[in-house]
Amino acid sequence: HSFGKAAEQLAIILQDDAFVSKEGKTKHQMWMELCDMLSKYAEQVSESSLNVEAILRAGIKRFTDETGKLWCSMADYYIRLGDFEQARNLYEESLMTVMTVRDFSTIFDAYTQFQEALLSAKIEIHGDENETKDDDDDTGA
Repeated sequence: HSFGKAAEQLAIILQDDAFVSKEGKTKHQMWMELCDMLSKYAEQVSESSLNVEAILRAGIKRFTDETGKLWCSMADYYIRLGDFEQARNLYEESLMTVMTVRDFSTIFDAYTQFQEALLSAKIEIHGDENETKDDDDDTGA
């Protein structure tokens, strides 16, 4: 819950135009910290009142130099929640909307790694099922 509450506080601070960081952090730095927190601690943050996807989409519109990273953060949020279909949809949406080669490359690389990990997990599960069936066949004979 602590990361959920921290993310809520950071979101409130970022809405306050008069807020000035005691540590000298810029709004951009704080936004990026919030986005990192949202994606890395997805389960804790999902229990908060924050609309994570809306926050990340706002960041994508606001910080065009971080578009690829923010799309990947949003997909990562859903991966950590186990919503692989939503993550896949976001990767595909982002590949269709980014404007730079750098952003496309960043997203494409992350999407490829995601698909490879998913495929490896499916193969491993399928392999375990086959081993179990083979073991059953051996003992049943």
